[in-house]
Amino acid sequence: MKKPTRKMREWNRIHARLSNRRRLASKEIRIALGRRVSGNSHSPIQIGSHKVVPRMTVVCPEDFSLETNFDGVVNTLRKIREGTTRKRSDVVYVDFRKIRSLSPSAALVLAAELDRWNNLPRRGRLRSIDVPQWDPSVRSLLADMGFFELLSVNPPPAEPQRTTRYVKFRTGKVAEGEVIDRLRLDDLEPMVGPMPGRIHLYNAVTEAMTNVAQHAYKDTRSHRPHWWLSASVDEDSVTVMIYDQGAGIPATLPRKFSEQIRKIVQEDHAMMIRAAHELQRTRHDEKYRGHGLERDVRGYLQYLDRGQYRVISLKGEYVFEPLTEDSPHRVYKHSHPLLGTLIEWRLRKIV
Repeated sequence: MKKPTRKMREWNRIHARLSNRRRLASKEIRIALGRRVSGNSHSPIQIGSHKVVPRMTVVCPEDFSLETNFDGVVNTLRKIREGTTRKRSDVVYVDFRKIRSLSPSAALVLAAELDRWNNLPRRGRLRSIDVPQWDPSVRSLLADMGFFELLSVNPPPAEPQRTTRYVKFRTGKVAEGEVIDRLRLDDLEPMVGPMPGRIHLYNAVTEAMTNVAQHAYKDTRSHRPHWWLSASVDEDSVTVMIYDQGAGIPATLPRKFSEQIRKIVQEDHAMMIRAAHELQRTRHDEKYRGHGLERDVRGYLQYLDRGQYRVISLKGEYVFEPLTEDSPHRVYKHSHPLLGTLIEWRLRKIV
């Protein structure tokens, strides 16, 4: 064995000093992080002359539903989106342990956000916390939707005799009729029997997919046009949902109409969504298009005359129920925006 040279001995001494400093700094960091209350905060901690960012944990609220806790769901999505700006070596944890109530639409938009994360070229690592401690019914529904594949975790055993089931989400970039047929034939009809108005359902979802590909994403360089499709079945209804993370309906109205509408509704996103269902032209100003939202997308519920059609986009929500006594149209304002557009067809079962 060769005798170490003077330069090598000097390098070893320097390396030993640096290693010792790292060990001491790491000990200080562990002590500081141990004093810190775990939660959503991930502001830097001052360690000597350095700032250290602890791991980020996003805690989902107990009520994870767009119907009853809209702001809580949107806030969770925003925090996950913030996590994508962290370094590639960072780990972001999503904590599902508090969830006791879960709606299918909220599950779909969360799945879309996690799927978007996984498709980013430079991203941190996404992890879940203590899967055995999740609520068993919530865990089964998330497994149905495909969450365990998104989180790279082995799914739990399926729980039999459940009254509510979700369908694993599908995603794409263009209108794909085969995807709609597979959703109906492979997932829904084995659970509920023949779906009524199959052609109208096909036209509604196809038109929604086309709107995503042609209108939802203004800047395709920074946003890849994507939609996410899923469904759910419970004792009373069958729900089909499609979601995109585009600019939103209020932001993609044709300029010719949007200026007139904004003067009337004063940036009321809910009223703008309702108005979009009455327009005769799209943002591309094409004469042969533009009846899609009213005739095809909303038309599925108009044809069946039972159930509910719902659109949430940015800070607005529009609901259409054909059998409502007063008016079939309702609008709601939200204080925080849902990024993109969610369209939902809820069909009530005939008893």
